[in-house]
Amino acid sequence: MRQMRSPTLLSLEETALLLGIGRSTIYRAVRDGNVPFPVHRIGGYWYVPRAALQRFLNGEPMAGRQGDTPASPQP
Repeated sequence: MRQMRSPTLLSLEETALLLGIGRSTIYRAVRDGNVPFPVHRIGGYWYVPRAALQRFLNGEPMAGRQGDTPASPQP
């Protein structure tokens, strides 16, 4: 796994670990648009804002998902 570029962003692999799901599951969910938090493509990699994932894990309502990128991520 590559190193995290920013303490404010999580890779999809890191996100999957925190959610307790597999790598292919998170990529499929992003591809299908079935994630309740923003996902951004930066430099060919997919990232989730750490704060948004934390709000989701805390059960807080998610604001609009502006900045989302329709996705076709490749595992």
